Amino acid sequence: MGFDTSIVLWLSSLVQSSAGYVVVKMCGTYLPYLLLLILVVLILRNPSRRKKFYYFGLTLLSLIFSRGILTEIIRQIYDRPRPFEVLDVPAMLGESMSGAFPSGHSVAIFSIFLMVLLMKKSRWSWIVGAGVVVIGIARIAGGMHWPSDILGGFALATIVFLILYYWILPRRFSESGQSE
Repeated sequence: MGFDTSIVLWLSSLVQSSAGYVVVKMCGTYLPYLLLLILVVLILRNPSRRKKFYYFGLTLLSLIFSRGILTEIIRQIYDRPRPFEVLDVPAMLGESMSGAFPSGHSVAIFSIFLMVLLMKKSRWSWIVGAGVVVIGIARIAGGMHWPSDILGGFALATIVFLILYYWILPRRFSESGQSE
């Protein structure tokens, strides 16, 4: 039994009660929307219109390229079955028919986390980072993803975000809102 299989079976065994199902469902399905809401509020609270535009643009492009395009291309090339399809674990979060690798939820939520980090909101970075970990665990426990799907999603989000930040959208802002 491999690393991925061991983790999936162990986490799935921990949440086989109705309370476990509710926790997995809430964390794996609805918590990502809360993290997105936190990001939107943090962006809107910024007094500089230029920074708001930049942050929204970087977030949107990161999500479009990493989750909307590259994740789907990778899934077409590498059609990995989901844990509920090959193991005796329930599909607590629905039965998606697309490939498991990389996790689309992980790509999206890690893009959000990276944006909060870029905004230098340290308290919120910890909160969003904890949310990212909880969502990843819930997606594994819910039988939707292998641990390596989650880590692959984090890696893809990071690569796309860094390419956009350093090469595609290289504008940096000072605290006064002016371009450096």
